[in-house]
Amino acid sequence: MLHPTIMPKTFIELGILVLLALASFFVIISFTNAPAVELASGITASTVNDQPVFSTAFWGTKIKTMGMQEAYTFLAETIKGMDDYGQHLNAHQFGDALFKIKHADGVVACDNRFGHGCFHQFFITALNKEGAGIATKLTKVCADKLGPGPQNHACNHGIGHGIMAAFNWEDIKGALEVCKSFQNKNAFFACIDGVFMEYFTPTALVAKGKTESIRDVDRKSPDSACISLEPLFQANCYSMAVSWWMTAGVSARDAGKWCGDVKGEKNYEACFKGLGYALVLASRYNKNVVIKKCEEATAAAEEKVFCRAGAHWGFSKGEEVGEVLTEEDKALCDFEEKKWCLKESSLTDSGLGISAICCPDLKSL
Repeated sequence: MLHPTIMPKTFIELGILVLLALASFFVIISFTNAPAVELASGITASTVNDQPVFSTAFWGTKIKTMGMQEAYTFLAETIKGMDDYGQHLNAHQFGDALFKIKHADGVVACDNRFGHGCFHQFFITALNKEGAGIATKLTKVCADKLGPGPQNHACNHGIGHGIMAAFNWEDIKGALEVCKSFQNKNAFFACIDGVFMEYFTPTALVAKGKTESIRDVDRKSPDSACISLEPLFQANCYSMAVSWWMTAGVSARDAGKWCGDVKGEKNYEACFKGLGYALVLASRYNKNVVIKKCEEATAAAEEKVFCRAGAHWGFSKGEEVGEVLTEEDKALCDFEEKKWCLKESSLTDSGLGISAICCPDLKSL
């Protein structure tokens, strides 16, 4: 059941109006890609930064005539000349039309482009029309249509982004409770990772590299968002919070100190693994920088291993999104560290999203 404090008249109004109200924060960039006939036909919902935001009716027509996948490709082509915010708002309008026409089956047409805008509005509209119970239908569609693997994970992760947006980027406990209804463990953890990412660094509010709207980090209590949650959610919260800290300008050394102060063994391990993962992204997959920063983050050997373990996971995920990595890039753990990691630090049984250890081939040990 949705938290009573976030029930607006309609989630659609909340999702679209809040975003439109923020348009003044972003740089004006001319829009050049929409066909002139379509621009002249009066089918825009609004204009932001001199760019059209096409109506739900417009995208609905495209979905009906082209099919949802082809229509999404058309969306991408049509808005490619817009700034991030214009793209995001149009993806919202598309997501609104997508649910109204395709219902739960439409979720597989969305992806992580355009600040997860399609997922955001798809889920906001779904909640408004069918209530929180729609979440379990959506995760089933992800499984049935996409099968196991990275695409299924991305689908449930995107749902998590949409859930957090539907809860107005504030009620994280309410959003996590929706993910909790997922019966599949992998889907559950993918969902809550999406919730945490959207909560800490709201994709709807960040454009052109600007970070004005990233949630403030309380340096006196940097993990306050995590310690207030029930234990089921805490380890994932810590693993995701480190990326938020570093995006907000926290150094690897300070992040390591904060992770070292975290209470609870799983939370402590997850924090350092999250640090390693965050360093991979921050360094743009530079192995030498990652190793150096893991060394700077802590003097404790076991904490360095956890940091490298998270980095190994980050490099592996990089390959999934097209990064070309050498075996040397990925070989972050020497043999002794692998043995220690295998024995002591695997969190696989907990289902933790960032749970990979240093060992790419456990059987070789």
